[in-house]
Amino acid sequence: MLRVGSLLCLFLLLAAQALLAQVAAPSLLPLNPMLAVNNDVDTDGPEIGAGFVTLNPAAMQWSGYSLIGAGGLEGSEKREGADPIDQNSTGSFYGVRGVWEYLSLAAEGVNFESGKSAARITMDTVNVALAGQAWDWIALGASQSNITARFTSGGVTLGKFDSVINTVGTSLRIGEYFYVGAASGEEFLHAPEEAVRPVKSYGVAFRNEGELRMHLEYYKNDKDPLDFGNGPDSEEHSGTGVLELGWGSFVLGYRLFDRDRDEAGVNKKFVGATASVGWVSQSGLAILLHGHRGTSTQGAGSDPLNNEYQAVSVAWAF
Repeated sequence: MLRVGSLLCLFLLLAAQALLAQVAAPSLLPLNPMLAVNNDVDTDGPEIGAGFVTLNPAAMQWSGYSLIGAGGLEGSEKREGADPIDQNSTGSFYGVRGVWEYLSLAAEGVNFESGKSAARITMDTVNVALAGQAWDWIALGASQSNITARFTSGGVTLGKFDSVINTVGTSLRIGEYFYVGAASGEEFLHAPEEAVRPVKSYGVAFRNEGELRMHLEYYKNDKDPLDFGNGPDSEEHSGTGVLELGWGSFVLGYRLFDRDRDEAGVNKKFVGATASVGWVSQSGLAILLHGHRGTSTQGAGSDPLNNEYQAVSVAWAF
């Protein structure tokens, strides 16, 4: 059964990364759902975003085309040992993004459920973003993420947590192929205690257009400790590498994710990878398949939790 004291920790992970993680330059994939999963379904949470709104809102200004789309996912979390876990997860995501010469707008919704009939975790997220371009080399953006997580056991609600994350960011295009991006903001958490913490991200990227396309990016994401009056806790640092290739309408993507989270003196580590393949038209139909595998641990000597997720996304670009 889910522990009430663990529910807040779960929500912090859900709230902190519910956006597509692109910081310097946009993905070659029109929908690239965030499938990096958690340290432990008892103490942290799955991370999922639709891909219309980027972690740094300024980066979406460089994407070059508008789109509307939706998708779904299913997966599992399993752990053997003294505290076994074996449960399934489902989710859906949808959104719209409009990109013009000097302005872009995006909105998306995400629903995620995990657990068994006796104990369920449900997350609903709404993200909105606005970005603008000045000259040919700088983009500025702002976004807001509103997240609600509910935890039930045997039909009884154990907890309901809300978070609002406001972010501003910039992305610089250096020459024809290189990008540098950074974003910062604050997370306002009500769980039911209230707390505020800074969040920030920064990264560098290479991205080219044409018949043969490539996107390489590495970025960091840092979250300061939260303080509910009992001293700061839950400090987190993560790094992500992205490799994407496009040839005509055919695209491949690979993302490697590594996170360390310090909570109450325990280091919780997660390593995961997401691969994507699909057919993408910049004016018409796009269909993508995504798969994720990850492993997380709860400190030295703990039994690993293994995660697997599959997703399908469909979009229309215009």
